[in-house]
Amino acid sequence: MLEFADTLNLVLDESHNPRQPLQHAMELVRKLDIAKQMVADLQHRLLSMKNKINAELALAIRRRMPALNVGLDKTGSCKVGYKTKNLVFSPDIERGIWHVQSPDNRFLNRFQKGKRHDLVIGSELTPLIDAVVAYFTEHYKSLGENIVGIGTILIEGRMGTLSDLVQWREGQIEKPLNSRSTRQKCLVNA
Repeated sequence: MLEFADTLNLVLDESHNPRQPLQHAMELVRKLDIAKQMVADLQHRLLSMKNKINAELALAIRRRMPALNVGLDKTGSCKVGYKTKNLVFSPDIERGIWHVQSPDNRFLNRFQKGKRHDLVIGSELTPLIDAVVAYFTEHYKSLGENIVGIGTILIEGRMGTLSDLVQWREGQIEKPLNSRSTRQKCLVNA
């Protein structure tokens, strides 16, 4: 917030400037619109990257333990389950941890307490993958047996194959919301 002296100095400087305050205000509004569009583009790119990370997690868990059911829901979160239990993972990049949900709070709390160090986001997905596979294997002894069944893959609520999951992951491309050339021209003029 400007104090009275700062405001007075601004008014005096504006009076020596040949540009009208209205033109200056319109230019500031245009710059603000450009900045808002850039923020929206960055948020869109971050969401696309989160979806791609979730798809990578689903693929890696599926490869490691084919008997687990893996899926991607409509929000792009990775859902891993077996029989009646499931965990839903989504990276919280801002806080640096994996956000985990489950309809069964006891199952969720045991996972979070036992594997909390593996929920820290690092440079690789391997610790989380190991933690998920180990947790389900500990909980369901049938997963640790030599002969295991084949789980299902759900992509946004529909049955899918491993190739469908790979294609969905490849479809998570970082696309800007508006063309960059238009924005770059506006920034050059700003």
